[in-house]
Amino acid sequence: MNAALPACTWPALRRVYLPLSTPLLSGDQGVIPRPSSSAIGTSSCSTVRSSSEYSICSPMNAHASVITAAAPGIAAIGLEPKELFVLGEVEQHPYPAERAATPCMPKPSVTVYVKRLEAAALLRREIDSADLRRHRLVVTPAGRKASAQGKALLSRAYSDRLGRLGAAEQASLLALLEKMS
Repeated sequence: MNAALPACTWPALRRVYLPLSTPLLSGDQGVIPRPSSSAIGTSSCSTVRSSSEYSICSPMNAHASVITAAAPGIAAIGLEPKELFVLGEVEQHPYPAERAATPCMPKPSVTVYVKRLEAAALLRREIDSADLRRHRLVVTPAGRKASAQGKALLSRAYSDRLGRLGAAEQASLLALLEKMS
């Protein structure tokens, strides 16, 4: 069964998995888990993990495999996966420092991604009318289109993974993700 990913699932997956997995996916921050490291108790560096660490690492590895599967499509629209996540968060966090304060990415990384997105005309800076000393980020129409395309690619990759589960398992997973977020 390859069920379509419900629209409400993407925010739940993003809230639960993105804060946990982002450091594993950053070339300058960590390592991308190897697809072959699926044995229980092993990580991409082949270190033994306790059962509590495994309970966190397993979802992170599942999320990493989804991003790895979607990465070529995301690259085809001119983005890196982390740029897609930054672009998707701009409306909730329109100030770069505010976005960098979330536990997902360090400030220097956010700065680099914002500059790349600006250069690609997917974001632009505007002076904040409420505080003329601050600049806020605004997603351009091209940025909205790229973000929607990237999210669709991720949703398809998640749908492929969810297709491995039965209907009852999918419903249980969604309920657990919503409960965790």
